[in-house]
Amino acid sequence: MKILNKVEAKLAWANGELLLVNNTERNGWEPFNPYDFGFDVFDKFEFQLKPRTIFIGEFEVPEPLREAPEKGSTCSYPSPTVELGVQQFKWNGSKGQLRMLQHGQVHSSFDNAFAHCCAIIKISGGEFAGDILKLLNKPTEEVEEEKPSENDVEKAQTIEPAIESETTDPEYQKKLDTLLQRVKDSKTPEEVNAVYRYTRTWSDKQMEPLLLA
Repeated sequence: MKILNKVEAKLAWANGELLLVNNTERNGWEPFNPYDFGFDVFDKFEFQLKPRTIFIGEFEVPEPLREAPEKGSTCSYPSPTVELGVQQFKWNGSKGQLRMLQHGQVHSSFDNAFAHCCAIIKISGGEFAGDILKLLNKPTEEVEEEKPSENDVEKAQTIEPAIESETTDPEYQKKLDTLLQRVKDSKTPEEVNAVYRYTRTWSDKQMEPLLLA
C-alpha cells in the first residue's frame, strides 16, 4: 500500500477517505481517528489509505479487485478445496480470469484471499483445518528446536527413502510452488517470514528450495 505524503494525507482526510496512521508512539499502523491526535499529526506520522473491506455474512474481509490488474501481476483467489485455501496465478486477462474478477474472487495478495476463504468456510458452517490454523497462529518463539538423539545416526540410512518421497509428493510440490511465488513477490522481510509459517512441519530437505530462493 502506498505511503501518502503530508499533502496527500490531508487531502484524503478532507475528502472523507478512511486512513491508517503509523502511530509509532503506540502499536504501529491503526485506523486514523483525528480526535486522538494533535494538529501536528500529519507532520509526525506516516499515512496510507485504509484498504476497503466487504462483509461476507458477519465476517469483514478485504475487498477483492474490481478492476483488472496489470498483465503479469500475481493474483490470488480463495479456494476452500485446497490445503492452504488459496491458489495463485499470473494475470493474463483470459476469459476465465475476467469471469473470476466479475465474480469478486480475485485478490492482489495471498493474505487477502486467505481471509476471504476463511469467511466462506465459516459462513458455510465449516472450520478451517486445525493443523493449518495451528501453523498460522503459532508464534515463532514457541517452536522448539529438536535435539538429535542417539538413535538419529542409526536411523539416518533408513529415512533416506522417506525424504525422497516427501520431496516428490505432488501435494508438496504444489504447495512449494505457491510458497516460492510468495517469496518472490515479497517486498519486506516480514512478508518473507510470514511464508515460513506454512512450513513448520516440513523437514530440512523440504525446506531447502525455500531457503535457497
